[in-house]
Amino acid sequence: MRSRETCPPDGRSVTLQMSVSDRFRGLSRALGRALLASLLFGPVMVAGREPLDAIIAVVNDDVVMASELKRMVRRVQKELEQRGGELPPDRVLNRQVLERLVLTKIQLQTARQTGVQVDDESLNRAMSNIAAENGMSLAQFRQAVESEGYGFVQFREDIRSEIMVSRLRQRQVDNLIHVSEREIDNYLATQARQDKIEHEYHLAQILVAVPEDADADRRKAARDKALAALKRLRQGEDFEQVAIAVSDDQEALEGGDLGWRKTGEIPAIYAGVATSLREGGVSDLIESPNGYHILKLIAVRGGGTGLVTETHARHILVKPDDLVSAEAARARLDRLRDRVLAGEDFAGLARLNSADKQSAAKGGDLGWMSPGDLVPKFEDAMTALEPGGVSEPIETEFGWHIVQVLNHAPDLAAIKAQIDGGADFATLARDFSEGSEASRGGDIGWVARGQLDEALGAAILATEMGKTSGVVTVADDGQYLFQVTKEEERTPEGLQLDEIRARAFSAWYDPKKAAVDVTRDEAIDTSAS
Repeated sequence: MRSRETCPPDGRSVTLQMSVSDRFRGLSRALGRALLASLLFGPVMVAGREPLDAIIAVVNDDVVMASELKRMVRRVQKELEQRGGELPPDRVLNRQVLERLVLTKIQLQTARQTGVQVDDESLNRAMSNIAAENGMSLAQFRQAVESEGYGFVQFREDIRSEIMVSRLRQRQVDNLIHVSEREIDNYLATQARQDKIEHEYHLAQILVAVPEDADADRRKAARDKALAALKRLRQGEDFEQVAIAVSDDQEALEGGDLGWRKTGEIPAIYAGVATSLREGGVSDLIESPNGYHILKLIAVRGGGTGLVTETHARHILVKPDDLVSAEAARARLDRLRDRVLAGEDFAGLARLNSADKQSAAKGGDLGWMSPGDLVPKFEDAMTALEPGGVSEPIETEFGWHIVQVLNHAPDLAAIKAQIDGGADFATLARDFSEGSEASRGGDIGWVARGQLDEALGAAILATEMGKTSGVVTVADDGQYLFQVTKEEERTPEGLQLDEIRARAFSAWYDPKKAAVDVTRDEAIDTSAS
């Protein structure tokens, strides 16, 4: 909840928790959609009197009344005034508050359908706790609420609604999610490491919405409105206040605050822009099918580059059992590790000794692993190793292991996602590529069909100009990502022609050479040429 300063009858200044919290924002998106019917029914009239009330929205079997909207709008207006914010136009504010009421209705309906209730005794305890937190008796608290212009009965019902939704969330989590203590420990340990690796971005946005069926004139009007908002920001106006006044987004009343997002949680339409901003920076206009966006990067947390580093590793597993004690399993791995360090082939020892039969068949090879893929103890030991290094024996819930790291590499899929989102290919190539062309931003010049490895050439030729290829893995070589910057039809010449001829000859000659049955005298070198 937001807090505000007010004065009870005895003149003391207290903090009074009043507003409907935005803590439930997003929950209702997963619970259902409202059937909105704004102004489906006209006001109920009595001859010679003002309208009694009006239904302004229908939410499944429930309704939102004009009196509810009026009461909530008044509350939000007071909040914004106390925060010193600029009030949006009445039309915009009414729409934003109506959306908030609809979401609350959906949450409460689901709570009732699942049997969530808050009896009067529980509600009275909650009210007494709120009063005590503000240093007042319940009677004093009631006077303070009413002095702000709110009916105490309605305030109680608002608190009841918040408790119901909170209980709904707790019940859904408790009933549907069952997590073992070991899974909790693994998750916490993994999160602790990932918090050091992966960036999170605290974002805010202003959205000037454009309907799907908007014509050119309406889209131009929306763009002009967004540009005017951007101009105000460039002139130094506060982002939160401009968002409240202008934005059509659901979070407009919260100053456009989108909260903390990891890279993969940021919409692709502006992920590249968001992650390239400096803290406090504001983007240019971003056009999407929904309208025009302006982003602000409020803060960044987490360490490293924001790109997860993958590790290619292999292991040998020995499982203790009725015949092999934990001490014996570790001693056996100590001996195997000594043999690897003395020069024996790790893959061969894994095939003969590892209890992980699936990886043992591949010489213990686990493939490329990302943070969080493995149990924390194993992953910590693996991450600490340099390529070629072999760990001391590690105990996990699966048994005892030794692990050898073959290579570390940034996750090219994550890099591709950033590039597709607008990040600069050349900058990322300079930062992460291990190729000789990294210093040139990854520029490998002109490439013709048949010049490169078949898989690489096929990936390049299948990629549209200006786009980025998929990640290509070449065995015993590495992973590649390409961006096509230009394309022309031209005749190969010079070094390019020589490379094509050499590769074409190798493609013809190598299979024929491999098919020849050759017996060699081991005493002399008779390598085929």
